[in-house]
Amino acid sequence: MKFKNQKREMTLTSDVLSDNNDRTVLLAFSSENPVVRTISGQEYNEILLHNPENVNLERLQNKAALLYNHNFDNHIGVIESASIDADHVGRALVRFSSVGMGAEKFEMVRESTLSKVSVGYSILDYRIEGDNLLVTKWEPYEISMVSVPADDLVGVGRSLEEEQEPEVPEPENNDEQPAEQEERNEETENEPDENTESTASTSESNSEGNSEAEAETINNNDSTGDGEQPETDTENNDSAVQEEQAEEDQKRIAEINAISRAFNIHAEITNQAIETGLSIDAFRQQIKNKPIIKDDKMEFSLNSLIRSIMDGDKSLPSGKNGAVVANADFAQAVRAGVTTTSAKDIIHTDVLYGSFVDILRAESVLKNFPVQMFTGLTSEIAVPKLVADFANSFGFISENGVSPEVDANFESVVLKPKTFTGSVPLSRSVVKSCPQVEQIVSQAIVAGSAERLEALILKGIVDAVVAAGKVETVDAYTYAGIVAAQGQLGDEGVSYGSIAAVMSPQTKATLRSTLRGDNTAGVYLFDEGDLCGVPAYDSKVLAGQNFIILGDFSKVAIAQWGDSLELDMDDTTNRNRGSVIARVWADLDFAVLVPEAFRIIKLA
Repeated sequence: MKFKNQKREMTLTSDVLSDNNDRTVLLAFSSENPVVRTISGQEYNEILLHNPENVNLERLQNKAALLYNHNFDNHIGVIESASIDADHVGRALVRFSSVGMGAEKFEMVRESTLSKVSVGYSILDYRIEGDNLLVTKWEPYEISMVSVPADDLVGVGRSLEEEQEPEVPEPENNDEQPAEQEERNEETENEPDENTESTASTSESNSEGNSEAEAETINNNDSTGDGEQPETDTENNDSAVQEEQAEEDQKRIAEINAISRAFNIHAEITNQAIETGLSIDAFRQQIKNKPIIKDDKMEFSLNSLIRSIMDGDKSLPSGKNGAVVANADFAQAVRAGVTTTSAKDIIHTDVLYGSFVDILRAESVLKNFPVQMFTGLTSEIAVPKLVADFANSFGFISENGVSPEVDANFESVVLKPKTFTGSVPLSRSVVKSCPQVEQIVSQAIVAGSAERLEALILKGIVDAVVAAGKVETVDAYTYAGIVAAQGQLGDEGVSYGSIAAVMSPQTKATLRSTLRGDNTAGVYLFDEGDLCGVPAYDSKVLAGQNFIILGDFSKVAIAQWGDSLELDMDDTTNRNRGSVIARVWADLDFAVLVPEAFRIIKLA
């Protein structure tokens, strides 16, 4: 779609006026309230998304103009600042001019006789979900005080000028807009001129009718005495029918291509519709409520994907177990459900969502450790592990001396793809009607998967340490015993700055109430996030376990194969209960590369 500049209106409330003499007013200029746009007979609910990443405020922040009735000649003030606030409302501090029309309009605002605020904006990017036109990127460029709102019949907040009507090649209308035709002429020479399609078709029809009438007169004059027509008439009629069918098919292909470009439909779906002879109306119906196929400017919607799976859409990209969801798209769905509070933690830990395991790590105790991450793999990998001392291969030599050679013993730890799966039960009504189903599904998958993966990895560390014989059983946790374990790790080549600890919440509580020594007061083993000088964390998956894991967690590796995961909505297993099970699959593996880099201190 292409949109010209848009406008929408809000009402200014008098309680936001400043009481000082600087002639400033704090006003709300936009919100996420839908505006009905009637475009070529089809109504869309235009919704301006109001997250900070959706709105480009650069032009407003650069001393943009405060206008009257969107007239650039009626400059009545300046925009001092603008923001998109947490309540999803755009607000601006504006300052009215003290001279001319600016002074007049400021007095009218103060006496509440001028209370309508309108914003002029450009649509930069969007997506369509059913009858909703979700504007995902837009740029306001001016704010106006307006006297008369737009015509309600064409949508509240629309401008009165005809030139502000968005030019949209709608799939509900056979005749496309002239602006879109200019692009289509550049892309293909075979497509008809939509701007004159109706008139051209009429003219061609009239012209063909006249020509056929003339041809009939001539044929009648040339006919034989008994009134028979020449044999060539039948051949000409067959040829004309074939040409007409070819022309109609050409128009059908051109129309389907135009709809696909306007709505960013994947090429595979477009080509399939063309090859199977799908009609234009049938193609419109097919894509009407399924804008889930991702293209360059199309944003992924987990909501649409989930409902498309439930509807049995066969055009979805699928794997062995379900619909394929790219890691980046799933990460976007997870971020869409992040609250302001939880978003702070994610930013603080500097976790980049590049894969499914990155998301899981961000939701577990592992986010605090420098775990090695291998993602986007296509085959099994062998991570090298040096187990013998090779320091003797370095040193000084005499002039023309020979570099020392040492047969260092290298080993490898192999990581192979293993299927990791989980399920989330949901009521059928939630899946079908709840607007937040994307948040419910993605957050439940992440919460369950993260906790399970955390438990498996910590158990893997414990098992590896036990097998290596690096467990010390004690009667009580003491400062001397914990420091001694840190020293043993140092002897294994683990630097003090790399050591961290993890334990159960109950063990943490015990350490927080245990003094470091008889001669210390108010100094406990676990104090302000440190365990005897090293960072320490608790994990609920270790509940009921009385031990401390000390070590270098960079010696743990987690791997994911591929750049996607698979999602399926199972509506058969619990059909008698009226519920749906969301199942996810991914290819993951983990390994403890160096068990000697860990120690376990366990209560007897």
